Amino acid sequence: MTSIDNHRSRRKSGSMYVPGALVALGVVSVGVGAAPIAHVAGWSFVAWVLWRVARMMFRHPAIDSMERRVLLVGLAFRVAGAFAKYAISTRVYDGSADAFRYHDEATIVARRMRSHLVLPGDFHFHRVGTDFVTWVLALFYRSFGSHLALATAMFTVLAFAGTCCLILVAAEWLAPHAARVFTALVMVVPSLCFWSSSIGKEAWLAATMGLATLLIARLMRGDPSARLVVLLGFALAMALIVRPHVVLLAACSWLPACFVRAPSGVTVGSRVRTAALAAVMIPISLAMIRWGFSGGFAESADAASGMLDLAADETAIGGSAFMAHPITSLSTVALGVWTVLLRPHIAEAHGWLQVLTAIELMGIAATCLALVSPRRVVSVVVHNPIVTFAGVYVAGFVFAFSRIGNFGILARQRAQLWPLLFLVVAAVARGAKHDFSDVIPEAAAEVRPSGSCEP
Repeated sequence: MTSIDNHRSRRKSGSMYVPGALVALGVVSVGVGAAPIAHVAGWSFVAWVLWRVARMMFRHPAIDSMERRVLLVGLAFRVAGAFAKYAISTRVYDGSADAFRYHDEATIVARRMRSHLVLPGDFHFHRVGTDFVTWVLALFYRSFGSHLALATAMFTVLAFAGTCCLILVAAEWLAPHAARVFTALVMVVPSLCFWSSSIGKEAWLAATMGLATLLIARLMRGDPSARLVVLLGFALAMALIVRPHVVLLAACSWLPACFVRAPSGVTVGSRVRTAALAAVMIPISLAMIRWGFSGGFAESADAASGMLDLAADETAIGGSAFMAHPITSLSTVALGVWTVLLRPHIAEAHGWLQVLTAIELMGIAATCLALVSPRRVVSVVVHNPIVTFAGVYVAGFVFAFSRIGNFGILARQRAQLWPLLFLVVAAVARGAKHDFSDVIPEAAAEVRPSGSCEP
């Protein structure tokens, strides 16, 4: 082994301890009341994660130069989406959109933090998701000042990084042609460039769930390294406290993915580890849902169902309300799928925002129908665990949100659905081979544990 190889080996092994050291430093600093050190450790950890994602995107052997150019175009689209959402929130909603409410509340909390009236550890979360995002934004404002444009840029970059993680999943688990199709779809769809490009839970969830999906996919490929475990624990914790029901759906979707026919690189042990992780996350997610739904852990065991019912009651209000069609039997499946994925259609759209949404939905439907080869759907789903996971997630999402009777809510929440639906579409696209051996060999080498001595 040459001196250069020795240097690279030491650098890789040393980088494994960076995230763990930063997390430990942050936890200890919060425990002893050293808030400035905790801030530095926390933001250093976030910066390290973003740097690792960017490094993987531009050095990953399964991503070619064309895809990298598409990524740059996608980043430009997301910046444009951030400006568009800011303009619409200012002119249409007169500054009453969610992003402005987050900004106003976080500015107050950050001011109190600077005056030592409120310490970072004193903030309590009474609502799952909203309060935590406000707290994160307040910490950001305390460190860098209360600048709405800078905060919007941060959340936009976080959402883009989460999408890049899903692109890495596609590059490592799909054939090259299918991975390119997926990259093009997730980078140009207007909804993904609009809803996640602002301050709010959508951007945070896109980042954390994208990172968690990439890490679980690599865990299934046989990478149980300490760095992966630390990052995965962080990503799941950050997603849980914002949207526990999304983590619950993802955990339930990973379970069947562990039992389908897998490629030769996936061992029984890696499947067992992934299934065990999913099984552990289900009760944790239910506990978080129960906490957010009832204000405590000791309430109804039917919290998940109760949250859906409450959401259905609350969202069937306003100018965007319509009659929901919940899926309750096989005879209602088609209507429920059509409602969640394709409404509003152009004839029932009211206002120019709904018209734009209806046009986008028609474009997405036409694109998917043009790409999909129906004969390949079943064979691909039962041969690729990642496609199985994505398909089950899409089915669960449609079932859950078929109760929602509000076009605005559906348009925003579909931003969580499109990437995984596009993963299925890309995998079964015409001209895309689904045999795992067709994935370029470098992609499999990239996901080996960093400490592995295998060639």
